[in-house]
Formats: sequence, structure tokens, C-alpha cells
Amino acid sequence: MVQRVIRVINVIDLLDVIAVSGVIDVRRVIDAPTEPKGVSTRSQAATIAPAQKIAFEEKDMVELSSLQSAKTEEGPDGVFRTTLSYGDQAMLCHFNAKQGARIPLHNHPAVQSGFLIKGKVKFQRGEGPEGFIAEPGSSYFFGPNEFHGAEVLEDSEFVEVFSPMRPEYAPQ
Repeated sequence: MVQRVIRVINVIDLLDVIAVSGVIDVRRVIDAPTEPKGVSTRSQAATIAPAQKIAFEEKDMVELSSLQSAKTEEGPDGVFRTTLSYGDQAMLCHFNAKQGARIPLHNHPAVQSGFLIKGKVKFQRGEGPEGFIAEPGSSYFFGPNEFHGAEVLEDSEFVEVFSPMRPEYAPQ
């Protein structure tokens, strides 16, 4: 689904909003009264205090997707990427990678934060031997324009967030 939206959300209550309703009802967020600290807001979509409001505009956006229904693309060989959701500010991708697959040394303007669900991946930082091995439960971060690459040591599954989004990963 591609749409143009303006969102106003409370960062602190975002997880509660998603957990309670699965959907953010922007009208209810804007109209919600400000509750005193410690008051439960689970009966509302969200409650926001003026100082906690964040507003941003998304242009092309995929708001809701599932791993089963989203399109999976291969590239490089043995690395399968599924873009789950994205907007101008961030993108969430799921990866499956086969043992022996390599992601060549590269960089991009987006910061990249990842979490390894299963398997083992050797990540390279920069052009030298510096790097680390990620195992299940490992998280990692690459800064903007930081060169990095990877070698998949075991069949692996991981998720990564890019900010801002990577246009080349947007579904066509």
C-alpha cells in the first residue's frame, strides 16, 4: 500500500499503541487528552503530551506488510531480502542468507542497525581486517557511509533497519 500520510505519535507510547490496536488511529492520537504520568492509556489508541509530539511526513510508504506476503528479492547470490515496511525516515528489511554467500564491501548514506536471529555471519568493517562475528541474539550497527561487508558462515536469518530508507530496496 502506498499512500501519503502525516503522523503525530508519542514515541513513548508507540509500542503500547501497536500492541493494543495493531493500528495507529491518527485522529484519536490528536484528539486524545493528556493523562498524568502513570495513568494507563491502554483503552485509547494513544495519549500524547505536547512536549512529546513528533510530526513527520511520509511520501511513498509501506505501512503494513507481512513476511509471507511481501516480495523477496535475491542479491547478491545467496542473500534473500524482503522489505517489510518503509517511509522516508526508515526501512525495515528481513534477510535469509545461505552459507557461503558474500556481501561485498560497500557503503551507503543510511545508518544500518541489525539483529541476527539465527546462523552465523562474519562482518567486515572498513577495508582492513577489522570485523566481528555475529551469532543469534547479536545486534550490530554501521554508521552512515561506513564501509562494511559480510561472509555468511552458516545459513542465517537477520533483520536490519536503515535510516533514512534505501531507495534501491523499495519494492518495485
